[in-house]
Amino acid sequence: MESSSKDPASRHVSVRQLRYFVTVVEHRSFRRAAEKLCISQPPITKQLQGLESTLGVDLLQRQGHKFSLTEAGEAFYAEARMLLAGLDRVCSTIQAFHGAQTRTLALGMADDFVYGPHLDRLLQQAQKLGIGLETTVTLSPSLELQVAHGLVDAALVNLPLSTDSAELVVQPIKSSRLGLVVPKHHPLAGSKQAQLSMLEGLPLVLPPDAPKNAFARQCEQLLMRGGIQPLVAARTTSTALMEVLVERGIGIGIASEYSLRPNNPRLRLIPLTAEGSMYRHAVIHRSDRASKDLTRLLSCLEPEKLPRGGRRR
Repeated sequence: MESSSKDPASRHVSVRQLRYFVTVVEHRSFRRAAEKLCISQPPITKQLQGLESTLGVDLLQRQGHKFSLTEAGEAFYAEARMLLAGLDRVCSTIQAFHGAQTRTLALGMADDFVYGPHLDRLLQQAQKLGIGLETTVTLSPSLELQVAHGLVDAALVNLPLSTDSAELVVQPIKSSRLGLVVPKHHPLAGSKQAQLSMLEGLPLVLPPDAPKNAFARQCEQLLMRGGIQPLVAARTTSTALMEVLVERGIGIGIASEYSLRPNNPRLRLIPLTAEGSMYRHAVIHRSDRASKDLTRLLSCLEPEKLPRGGRRR
């Protein structure tokens, strides 16, 4: 899907941009990358300019027809390759059992779910039921629009939703806990739990101030509740880039336990214990598209645990 500067919900790093960037770097040439991708050069240039604009950093240092990677470009290239490899593994897993199946559902998800248990459950359930899955990874606000417009059958999103549509069925599922992301050798890395007061005076890597999605709003509310005046070192919508910036000592990140690449030896995620540190999720679909296959597929998801003796508002 093409990004649009007029639609805040569509401002995200696309898989196409990642693949174009990685291909250009691997072939050390825009021309050879275009030949590899079987397209002309201008679309590649346009996509990479859009990628740099979204990230807010220069990835390539251009010198005429030649280029070199900036420091940010080198870091992003390494993470982009790993992210694409992970997405390819997800696709391969789906294709492995897709075979001659004729039933296929389109599933969207925010990148907070790529490494979490919800996707694992859905993949296992789809295999058990003999249902093929087509997956899309993007930001929650964009997914809400895709579900509402019938572009995907269901989506894993973060709460609260940015829109209020009577057409959408919202099924809250198991929440995740937010935590502080620090380099392995950071003084806080040995802590078993994190308090918001630990962030006082420390540089932070936060989501963009505008437009605010559910994660950005929750981070803002957490810091306000803790009386923390954030010292912002960088902002990014990309979890992969946030990890790189934290590894490089630019600042401390905040992330869901489901969104970080597991077993990263260079980072530690320290769970936050403050009120409001649980990150709420849901699966959404249109009420008029609740097919038998979709209902059976989504039944595997663990529901949200409500507070004892009451409903969550």
